[in-house]
Amino acid sequence: MSTKSCSCADPGDGEVQARRSGEVAILIGRVLLLLLFLATQAVSQESGLRRVRRTDSRPTLIILGGIAQPLSHESVTDFWLRGPAASLAFTIDVQRWLAMGLEISGAQFYFDKQAFGARYPSVALKPQNAGMIDAFLVMKMMFDPRMIFSPYLTAALGATHWTGASYKEELPGQPRQIYYDIPRKTRLAAALTLGADFVISSWFALVLEARASAVVNDPELGVSGALRGGARFRL
Repeated sequence: MSTKSCSCADPGDGEVQARRSGEVAILIGRVLLLLLFLATQAVSQESGLRRVRRTDSRPTLIILGGIAQPLSHESVTDFWLRGPAASLAFTIDVQRWLAMGLEISGAQFYFDKQAFGARYPSVALKPQNAGMIDAFLVMKMMFDPRMIFSPYLTAALGATHWTGASYKEELPGQPRQIYYDIPRKTRLAAALTLGADFVISSWFALVLEARASAVVNDPELGVSGALRGGARFRL
């Protein structure tokens, strides 16, 4: 009872506290905006040489590693899981915000023994890891390369090579049994990447990105995704 009487003693207390909280929030917001403005100015002054150097078409080497996962087409997703991925890219600045170049990447997908055993419990297990090797022409669009944190979007077009995986069984007097069969092939492919550079110096940056790639018009291979991180070196 005492708690109820206390809470109703002064109905204006809540409004006063809310108003004070709003004033404090506005003050904190103004301080943060001021700090952000000062930080932006400092970064702009410190990156003056960097802006000049980014327009001199110096080549850039990007080395990344991470994980990849098949995302579509049951012929792949039924029996293969995510695995390691790596890439090596070489680009040249065309404009301050645009770079173009070549990327070679690869990913290995591990065979899912449990999924195969659940579907074919009486069949001998013969696990086969599979992989993809990509060769892409890339176009990298940087939103604001002057900043220490520099997001970018990369579009790529090229070819994907599937290493192949097949498990067939032929028994006397019985039709041939095919458990999986994705032959070795090379197909047209495209990729889209969203990432960010964390600039450490004028020649070195850390890189983090998420990428989706798709094999064009193939009944067995489809979309795969990758999360990658690494380093960028301006040569």
